[in-house]
Amino acid sequence: MGPKEFTVFKAYVGLLKAMSDELTLRCDDSGISVLGMDSSHVAMIDSKVKSTFFEVYEAPEEGMITLNMLELSKFLDRIDKDENVKITHDAQQAKLVIATRKGGRNRRFKLPVLEPLDEEVPKPKIFFKSEGRILTQSVDSAIKDADLVSESIKIAFPS
Repeated sequence: MGPKEFTVFKAYVGLLKAMSDELTLRCDDSGISVLGMDSSHVAMIDSKVKSTFFEVYEAPEEGMITLNMLELSKFLDRIDKDENVKITHDAQQAKLVIATRKGGRNRRFKLPVLEPLDEEVPKPKIFFKSEGRILTQSVDSAIKDADLVSESIKIAFPS
């Protein structure tokens, strides 16, 4: 992972850490996804990092890795912005291995992988019924604006 990707990944882990202390990462060929709840079961996070985000990505055989996000964040905070980072899963030792390289200096951190969380987080079934109003002046103005660049327009109201 290059410096740019690492900066974004570190911010992503910071977001996950703010939501929950422990989360299960689901890793497959399409990328890394997280579906979890905070400890009070008030907020939910449902996110995905596509495999194309990384310079090189290989999904681990196990597929699910549960980590202490606070500890992972501490390790990532020790890495300089200009270091190259490689993160691998060592299933035999049940560790997440973070290897860094900058010039001639190489470092390795090992973070223990936790037992998978027992509970499967169900996706909520939320339906929003809504109505909206728009002034005809706004529609007329939008049509005139679109007329400058196109001969046709499409008006859509996503649900």
